[in-house]
Amino acid sequence: MPALVENAIGFALYRRYEPPERLIESFVAPERLHAWRTARAGEIDFVAGPHSKLDAVEVKYRNRIDLRSASGIAKAHPGRPVAIVTRDELRFSDAYALIPAHSLLWALG
Repeated sequence: MPALVENAIGFALYRRYEPPERLIESFVAPERLHAWRTARAGEIDFVAGPHSKLDAVEVKYRNRIDLRSASGIAKAHPGRPVAIVTRDELRFSDAYALIPAHSLLWALG
């Protein structure tokens, strides 16, 4: 289930961030939706948007969430809150926003 949720989030972000007139062409090589590899061999599931205003989205669809990765992502993108997709937890701070998957998919739809 976590992999299916991550794919659904990826498709919703793709439809939200890629230019509508280029959806077919950019499916093979997206312009505004990417995965990000960190310097310590970690990854951020999705970074989306224009380069100057990237939004980071990490999918953690499980019961217990380790927020250490959120602090690392926040350091990589200072001043931009990280969206962490959860199973059912909703919480906000200066560095991150925990958002249930169903709520984020609804908002992106």
